Amino acid sequence: MEMVKGLGIHKSFGELEVLKGIDITIGEGEVISIVGSSGAGKTTLLQILGSLERPNSGSVFVNGVEISKLNEFQLAKFRNENIGFVFQFHQLLPEFNAVENVLIPALIKGDLKSKAEKRAKELLDFLNLSSRLEHKPSELSGGEKQRVAIARALMNRPAVVFADEPSGNLDSKSQEELQQLFFSLRNEFNQTFVIVTHDLHLAKMCDRVVSMKDGVIVDYGVVEV
Repeated sequence: MEMVKGLGIHKSFGELEVLKGIDITIGEGEVISIVGSSGAGKTTLLQILGSLERPNSGSVFVNGVEISKLNEFQLAKFRNENIGFVFQFHQLLPEFNAVENVLIPALIKGDLKSKAEKRAKELLDFLNLSSRLEHKPSELSGGEKQRVAIARALMNRPAVVFADEPSGNLDSKSQEELQQLFFSLRNEFNQTFVIVTHDLHLAKMCDRVVSMKDGVIVDYGVVEV
């Protein structure tokens, strides 16, 4: 089953054409990496597939819905319920502890706080953070902060998780743990992961490596959709 599909995606910023006609299909439960040199268009493609940016032209489908046709309100609701994000610098709220950071997407969705708190604690326990529930980001290591960010991304049971350089700010031990974690999560929850990375070790562990250069895809890897 197709989980993410982009057709004829073009994106420009002023005179700069960043994406020059991208076609891409990602299957349900697939873990793919997107690689390429700086300026290749990786992050822009990730943001468009993940609904954070709109293409100038082309269509984007996520979990069977053409998100490029949704209005801003519909898109925000769809994003909250179907898509998770993990960023290089965590983007945790410093005034909140781990549990509070993780349950935010569920509160936005409208879940009861008690229900959301229970799931947040279950996710943090699954990620071996049960002893860090009350800790604020400043009290956590880089690897721990990234795992809290992953728990937050998983909070609403998204169909697909987009990760932008998730291991770029971690030490080698934490990078290795993160790499294993993505595949454990896929096996446990059958989620689709789309990972932009410069980490070739992580990239090669994925089901497929999509290589970009100058705004186009030059190698799709092995397609197993």
